Amino acid sequence: MPLPIDYSKLDAQDVLDIAAFIEHEAEQRYEAFADHMEAQGDPESARFFRHMAGLEGKHGAVVTARRESEYGGLPARLRDVVEWDVEGPPLDRSARRLSSEAALELALCSEQRARDFFAEAQEHLTDPRVAKVLAELHRDEEDHIRMLEERRARLSGAAPGTVSSSASPAATPPTAGA
Repeated sequence: MPLPIDYSKLDAQDVLDIAAFIEHEAEQRYEAFADHMEAQGDPESARFFRHMAGLEGKHGAVVTARRESEYGGLPARLRDVVEWDVEGPPLDRSARRLSSEAALELALCSEQRARDFFAEAQEHLTDPRVAKVLAELHRDEEDHIRMLEERRARLSGAAPGTVSSSASPAATPPTAGA
């Protein structure tokens, strides 16, 4: 379950900090999926998840650079000390097996939550420069959802967009041990 966020207590700087935190968390989770797939002898899935990790890393770097350009050396008022669970799916780190399909489903739920987070955060911001960054991240999440759906369709042999997700953005994702 994602950490509840009270937008009324956040300003644009805080939202950029959280955005950087969740992009970094997503990068770490995709790396964990890739490591898991490699350990299971699935190098193709490992490559896909490493590619996704790279995209998240780039987004995190862009958000961090934008934060620096907007707020310079102002210290962050928030610390990255929790699992935000916005874009990084919860992992059962004790799971011995995680299928590529289950990892894709976890990732898809996470990308949907991230898309929704960026949309909701935009609604609460009055700073148009930061709202523009969030709009870009929202579009990026839409692209990631498309990529995950295409990958899932290839694995299932179906056409992209014809495999329905068993999870909605608000649904609880399957456990990693599934």
